[in-house]
Amino acid sequence: MPPGEGGNLADRLELYLSEGNWSSKTKNEKIGVLNWFVELVGSDMDVRLIDSSHVIKFKNAISSIRLHAKTNSSLKQAQTTIKEQQIDSKTAKKKFDTAKTFLHWFAEIGAIHNVPAPHVKMKVVAKPKSEQRRPFTADELAKLFSSPLYSGCKSGKRRYLPGKIMLRDNFF
Repeated sequence: MPPGEGGNLADRLELYLSEGNWSSKTKNEKIGVLNWFVELVGSDMDVRLIDSSHVIKFKNAISSIRLHAKTNSSLKQAQTTIKEQQIDSKTAKKKFDTAKTFLHWFAEIGAIHNVPAPHVKMKVVAKPKSEQRRPFTADELAKLFSSPLYSGCKSGKRRYLPGKIMLRDNFF
């Protein structure tokens, strides 16, 4: 058995999620991705036994996640073999990095001594120029920020009309 405190993966996940100070949206994203990791590795797995093969297997699984897949679904249900329906490499990297951060946390708390597969990374494929968003022009930015929402509106219900009221709420 490798050195460290160990502990089963499901219990460590519960502790990790309880210690984090994330917004509810971020926490839900983490829960979904880490549940996929637990599903792939096994909830009863001692964290000291997680090795590079598990990390690589998860990396490959994340690469085949379907667009708009719900993180509360199983990993199998979230995957697809159709390339056009798979998530972007940037999104896959974000999900993979969530699992890598979880593994680094094991080392921080002493559950393991060495993080498995520390050099395994997910590459982001650059989009062709034709698919990239163009930046706003100076005229477009000027038009946007001179709108009543930013320069002053008539009232809370008439934000589209110019006025003297500055409302710095969620719409702002």
